[in-house]
Amino acid sequence: MPKALSNGSLPAQSTGSKCEFKAYHETVKDGVPISEHILEPFAEYTKHSDDSSYALVIKRSFREGSSKKTSLTVNSPHILKAFRDVIRSYDPVVSDFTSPLKLEAPFTMLVHYWDELDEYRKALCDTDGRKHLDLLFEFMERELGSDHNHALKMIQKGQISFDNAWVIYRPGDILYQEFMGEPWLLVCKKAVYEENPDDGSYLEIHAVYTDDNGTTVGDAPLVGKLWQRLLFPQGAPVAITGLAIYPRKFASAGDSLERRLKARGEKFLALKDRSTVRYDGLAEWLKPPPFDYYDPSDCKFRGVWLPYTETGRVILDRKTFGEEQRMSHIKVKLADPKPWLCPPYTMGYAPSQKRWVRLLVQNIRDADWIPNTWDTLVLPEKEKRLLRSLVTSHEYPDNPRDQAQQKGKGLVILLHGTPGSGKTLTAEVAAEASQKALFATSIGELNQAST
Repeated sequence: MPKALSNGSLPAQSTGSKCEFKAYHETVKDGVPISEHILEPFAEYTKHSDDSSYALVIKRSFREGSSKKTSLTVNSPHILKAFRDVIRSYDPVVSDFTSPLKLEAPFTMLVHYWDELDEYRKALCDTDGRKHLDLLFEFMERELGSDHNHALKMIQKGQISFDNAWVIYRPGDILYQEFMGEPWLLVCKKAVYEENPDDGSYLEIHAVYTDDNGTTVGDAPLVGKLWQRLLFPQGAPVAITGLAIYPRKFASAGDSLERRLKARGEKFLALKDRSTVRYDGLAEWLKPPPFDYYDPSDCKFRGVWLPYTETGRVILDRKTFGEEQRMSHIKVKLADPKPWLCPPYTMGYAPSQKRWVRLLVQNIRDADWIPNTWDTLVLPEKEKRLLRSLVTSHEYPDNPRDQAQQKGKGLVILLHGTPGSGKTLTAEVAAEASQKALFATSIGELNQAST
């Protein structure tokens, strides 16, 4: 202990010499800042309130110039147990329902599970639990009842308005959309309202589906947008089935849809990259933007997909497409993929178009190869045997993008001769015999900028 000075006071300590903590908690009460010294520096600050004893705590915020905001804090263990038993998990709410949680208006979780919670409440034998759930439903009826009933009446007519569109997108439900006329099922994750300064308000639907990027099979995200200005003119309700994506239960397709999509998905998962197949039907090719194009508001823009009809051989290659486009769709690897959630298309390359294309799975067939094509080539046997040996012994590497490792391992054959001597035929025979697609190009195509 430091010695006292002659006047009885303790000597001043130098800055930072006392090896201890000193902590304060600063709060505001009635608009006045308060600083409170605490003895335990690492004790958590707990706001003194007796609200935690109440099953439900409603808070309404009224601020000038802004709309009313309502929140509901659920403290009741009986209600939390009901959430665990009925809802289990709800993506927009980060909670396992084991501790008190706070819900914000418009209380999407309560609306989405209104009927299920009501059935649970009616079947509950526990008197205390029943009282707590009755209290929750009193809040729901008074706070949400009119809007909920209005939305239900529209849904019963097969319609929905923009403001109530979120009601039909319950996380975990199956969604339906079409791609080039083909059905596609997805799992809803959430629906949120957003706004664009140029195009106005829109509802953003987040969903996942089962995809294969060439190396991994797993869940891939998809985001759909419903624009208010485009789909809901003057705020009028529209037919649910007229939306680009909507719940499966509203689709007119029968129960056989899932079986058909499962068969298609199994075919999708069985497709192998770098394989040449036969395609006949509608497809889309990717038109990339010019090299000098840049839009700060859409920096991830990769181009536009344009429809066309493809007939002939194409190369399936999802992995290379993802590498070139710098896309990584797979977010969660699946040990047990769901075939009925696979997309109706796969990625490939069309040698005839020299473009990346999206191909409908149903139009893909095994390629028909002409047997014994080397016999059709009119060449001396020695030259023919040399060409055949070179072509059949050369294999496509597993890591073609490692240029240093692949240096000197390519195969280049220079054919020369007068027109009509069989140079092109030799290349066609080599491609046919090795069961590879022929990529034919001319000198004039090699020095063109992307358009």
